[in-house]
Amino acid sequence: MTEQSTETKTEQKRPIWQRLLMVLLLVVILIGVYQLREPAANWTPPPLTGDAGDLLYVSAFDGFTDEWEQYDDGRLIASIQEGVIQLSGQGGIPFSATKPIFADFDVQVTVNALENPADEGYGIVYRLQDPDNLYMFWISTDGFYRVNRLVDGQEKRLSTWIPSDTIQQGLDVENTIRVIGRGNQFQFFINGAQVQLCVPDEPDGESTFSGGECFGEMVDTLVDDNFAAGQLGVVINASSDAMTVNFDNFIVISPQDEPVDTGNQT
Repeated sequence: MTEQSTETKTEQKRPIWQRLLMVLLLVVILIGVYQLREPAANWTPPPLTGDAGDLLYVSAFDGFTDEWEQYDDGRLIASIQEGVIQLSGQGGIPFSATKPIFADFDVQVTVNALENPADEGYGIVYRLQDPDNLYMFWISTDGFYRVNRLVDGQEKRLSTWIPSDTIQQGLDVENTIRVIGRGNQFQFFINGAQVQLCVPDEPDGESTFSGGECFGEMVDTLVDDNFAAGQLGVVINASSDAMTVNFDNFIVISPQDEPVDTGNQT
């Protein structure tokens, strides 16, 4: 009798309950593996944190290029080149973000528009969840700034375009923009000067600024609690005309523990 036939007969002599138990154990193992894979697929890293003033992240775009999303779909481009990250294109709103997640943050970046229609903006994206859920702080080459929010793809002007003498106007000039986020409170700076926002009197209202007047309330601090944490990055609005903007010296520190004006809830 061969060894193979002996093993076959031994298998046939096993009680049926043993064979059923082996099948059951195999099913349990497969279910456990599936349940472990599902949380892993949805897992996100915890936010980077630190003591007030701690450096959390810095990029001069002269190395570690895999930390930023780069792409070229023939229409919109995000690429790291010659010590900057450059966003360009036409027919969309390209952005690129850091890989880390941040809750409280103090982020700043130097921006330089090389090609830009005067009435379109470029700036910082923060508390980014995905392309349909994020905040954006914009400036324009003709000296205006604003703050927008997307929730499930629905856009809201948290503060509409407001003129500011602090913005260096025109092409191929540098401006440094900054956003501080502490919980649900946000403050905004251009070239070292804090800028105010025009928020509506009603939470569901639209921000309106015309003739040098805010039809609502001018505040130092925006209060909005849609997203508690998210990625940070850079963005341009090339939805209508062609645009090219360079971003450099992207720095994130842990914000100082200083009191902020509560502003208005939007």
